[in-house]
Amino acid sequence: MVDYVPAQVRVLRIRRPKYACRGCGTLHQAPAPDKPVAKGMVTPAMLAHIITSRYCDHLPFYRQAQILARNGFPVDRPVLTGWAGQACWWLETVQEELAKAVFASTKLFADDTPMPTLAPGTGRVKTGRFWAYARDDRPWQGEDPPAVVYAYTSDRKGERPAGHLRDFHGVLQVDGYAGFERLAAGNRVVLAACRSHARRRFYDLAENGLPIAAEALRRIARLYAIEKRIRGRTADERRQVRQAEAAVQVADLKLWLDRELPRLPGHSKLAEAIRYALGRWKALCVYLEAAGWRWIPTRWSAASGLWL
Repeated sequence: MVDYVPAQVRVLRIRRPKYACRGCGTLHQAPAPDKPVAKGMVTPAMLAHIITSRYCDHLPFYRQAQILARNGFPVDRPVLTGWAGQACWWLETVQEELAKAVFASTKLFADDTPMPTLAPGTGRVKTGRFWAYARDDRPWQGEDPPAVVYAYTSDRKGERPAGHLRDFHGVLQVDGYAGFERLAAGNRVVLAACRSHARRRFYDLAENGLPIAAEALRRIARLYAIEKRIRGRTADERRQVRQAEAAVQVADLKLWLDRELPRLPGHSKLAEAIRYALGRWKALCVYLEAAGWRWIPTRWSAASGLWL
């Protein structure tokens, strides 16, 4: 049998009696315990519950206020938001150390998503950006634990990710956002494109019955099959298999795309899908030479479309 004990809201009363010394006439009292919120009534446990409910379970503050009131603790939503805001002071150091650990990696995944944000004084909602920088070495038996660090910005300008990654050196896997391109200007960052983004454009067209798009999916599927077979192997083993099997198929795929593109109307969706892939071909081939994303310096051959 599975049982459930509902959470309880309780009041902790701190008693600190004063004692007077008859000999010297002085008063003595135990110091008050430290509080996570200055002059506040919230305990660390309650604060952790509010933060976890909001940001892990995505429970809005007004719903938390309703639940707490039902449990015997009527509280206004602004009080909960104030407590959550003051809790950020305790978490700033944790976030800074997490960012140091993540950006010290040699391979990262980066992406952003729209974030509706209130614009006080305008009566409107503006669109900010929530950036995620993740590290996950488990697929190639890496030693670093998985981790992700988040950053919020009010817009999507290219200097935002450039500022976040100013101390990063290594391989960065990203989508087709042009703001990441400035990071590849020097030798500090090598951009690895996402093949799933390139495949997605062909998939949408193949659903409409276009044979060229369906053929592109079949060729990409063969590359995916290789990755599925070597998943979990060491970084060097994966690189060897990619060089022996995937590199030839990648080169054939580029030749085929180059041959098909001039035969299509330039404004067609299929031509756009091919140009999207060819425009990022160098970044799409990074994985062939990356041993567990540890970049091995090589020479890019524009003629063959491969790293040599």
